[in-house]
Amino acid sequence: MRFVLPQLHDIRHRKLSGVLDLERMRVSPAVLDLRTSRGEVDASFVRRALPVHVTEAERIAMHVAFAVALTKAGMRNSEQSDPYGSSSHREESSILEMVPAAMPQESSFRELQGIATSFTRPRLPKTFVLGLLIAALLVPSLAAIAGAATMERSLVNAASDAVRALETAAGAMKELDSGAAEGAFGEAEEQFRDAHRELTSVGLGALSLLAELPLSAKLTTGKALLEAGEDIAAGGIHMSRALGMVRLISPETLLAAVAPLAESPHSQKNASAQEFGDFEQELTSAANLLASAARSLERVDAGVVPEPYRERVVRLKAALPQIRSGIETLEESAHALAGILGMQGTRRYLVLLQNASERRPTGGFIGNVAIATVRNGRLEELRVEDSYLFDGQLVRYTVPPKPIQDISAAWSLHDANWFRDFPTSAKVAAGFFEETGALTPDGVIAVNSRTLERLLEVMGPVTVPGGPSVDSRSFVDLLNTIGADQRPGETTQVRMMSSLLPALLARFPQVRAEGDAGAGALEALRESVLAGDLMVWFRDLEEEAFAKFLGASGALPSANSDFLAIVAANINGFKTDRVIEESVRHEAVVDADGGVVDTVTLTRQHRGNERQEQFYRQVNKTYLRILVPQGAELLAAEGFTCDPYEPPMDYRAAEYRVHEELAVLEATTHPSDGNACVEIGEESGKASFGGWVFVSPGETLAVRLTYRLPLRLQGPVDSYRLLVAKQPGSEPMFSAVLRAPPGWRIAWHDEGFADGGSGEFATFPEPLVRNRFFGAVLVR
Repeated sequence: MRFVLPQLHDIRHRKLSGVLDLERMRVSPAVLDLRTSRGEVDASFVRRALPVHVTEAERIAMHVAFAVALTKAGMRNSEQSDPYGSSSHREESSILEMVPAAMPQESSFRELQGIATSFTRPRLPKTFVLGLLIAALLVPSLAAIAGAATMERSLVNAASDAVRALETAAGAMKELDSGAAEGAFGEAEEQFRDAHRELTSVGLGALSLLAELPLSAKLTTGKALLEAGEDIAAGGIHMSRALGMVRLISPETLLAAVAPLAESPHSQKNASAQEFGDFEQELTSAANLLASAARSLERVDAGVVPEPYRERVVRLKAALPQIRSGIETLEESAHALAGILGMQGTRRYLVLLQNASERRPTGGFIGNVAIATVRNGRLEELRVEDSYLFDGQLVRYTVPPKPIQDISAAWSLHDANWFRDFPTSAKVAAGFFEETGALTPDGVIAVNSRTLERLLEVMGPVTVPGGPSVDSRSFVDLLNTIGADQRPGETTQVRMMSSLLPALLARFPQVRAEGDAGAGALEALRESVLAGDLMVWFRDLEEEAFAKFLGASGALPSANSDFLAIVAANINGFKTDRVIEESVRHEAVVDADGGVVDTVTLTRQHRGNERQEQFYRQVNKTYLRILVPQGAELLAAEGFTCDPYEPPMDYRAAEYRVHEELAVLEATTHPSDGNACVEIGEESGKASFGGWVFVSPGETLAVRLTYRLPLRLQGPVDSYRLLVAKQPGSEPMFSAVLRAPPGWRIAWHDEGFADGGSGEFATFPEPLVRNRFFGAVLVR
């Protein structure tokens, strides 16, 4: 059998021709066809396929035959896939432009003209053999280069069209048009796929022969970019589908979940477990495709990317892992929310209804609680109970915090929120609730009275069945009045809350349909989360991580610089925090050595004398804790009232249990050496300065502490940072001052500070409605 080498034009327009006698060489043409059709050139295969008696010339000629057959197939495929109908003339001109000057000259090609008549010669000159070797590599390389150059325009145009489709898809995503985005992403994916197929049509073997040529990096980078583009577009399709279901993780889903307590003509269909599963699957597919795109981009050499696009490619390589991480976070959030909404089984939550009129560390006194049952995205039951009902069912008694012992000999559910860190207090509350023989809650939700006030403000008055109309201004006063008038054994306040909460929740479907009112309700919930007036803790770790991600965990924030948290606990001070006006001033003074001394002044004005209600006209008795950076040294304190601790009973003899968390807190607490009215301790990784503060109606009292921070500003340039953690249920006026020593200057400060002259920067007093951060850069 004879295998004819195709006639090819070299760069000097000289023809090569030759004939291989495959029958004499005992090589199966089927094997040859198979290998070349796959686009493979493998020298080791040629050596294995040829009999050992084949001459060196025949062996080299076989290499040439393989290369030429492969090149012909590659060029044919290139022509078939070229939408612009590339001609051989264009191929030749492209070669002339692209072949480096170091390529073999005309003499090398002249030697190849004798190939056809030289196959049977027993010996060949070494120079001729070298020429054949060069030809064996050069011919397919030139053809592959020609194919790549021919495709350049079509690839650029195809990729440009794909990029435009991606931009269209991105615009649709911004407009939340999931249908248009999915269509545009699909178009981009198809265009990237077509361009990718066109690039690879020259054959993998031919591309591999270009490994040492300057064009190799461009081809590798181009191929990687097309693969990345194809994966990004395919991932965009899944993201578009997920966008169509993004309502599942929106506040709307939570509002829909609570609405079924009272059916309404505005009620909407709740999310289903299947929808959550589909949503998670789309996000998983998108994340996997973006991971594949990131791997493709790792093969991209930005140096060979044309200058107009280079910066965009670099940014894409850097951004893709972040985008993928964001999608994975979204996926985890969806999974967590599905669990929270009872898509995987019934969930029961303990809801702490906290009255901020009687301040406690997490917001207010727990006078009432609710047990919420959620299943398949629906709130099926909300049962309100007096917290003292559960206290009476405890079979094991616990020693309370020492300040609580002033009013109660045992620690129980209504006083459980002693720790400013809400996850810690929530676990204590859940433990007490479970010990009464009740169910084990899947989570704890704290709702401060301020949250209900915000909702009533935007949703309008709510008429309590069989009771009065309640609005944002009357709610707390009405709640306090009912509680004060309630006789032992009566449940008047519970009945009021049992009617008010379902009536309020029943308004959600209506305000969702009203547009502005619905947006106002969502904004009220958002403000409550930021203020710490709506906090959640979940027993499941993934769901608790979701709460932290939303900023709703109520966890005491950490800081590696200056820090301040004022924690007030009303102990037998009635409902007087309702009529207390507070202001806080934080002053940081930097000394010449870079040390920092803070002075915190808390001013409390009791305006209960202006009210008629007796529960507002009482002495405000508060145990105050000021949390600052651990290691801070107390220098001075004033304004505290000495109230020596006297245990109400012998707890050891009575075999009361000591709670583990409380034992850790009180083991570090001891009276200050310089002021017997102040206690020093540690809480949640912070230093704590605490003591009693009494304020009578009509009186204004200032509490002041001065302490040295354990940090020091170092070097010619350093920064000062202050994080202020707002206490839930409070809203004091806050101001901060930063003073630099002579020879120092404040080179930069955030917008909160204003230049007061003489190295002093201060903020104007304003309500502390959420955690605040202040910062400045100082230069010596």
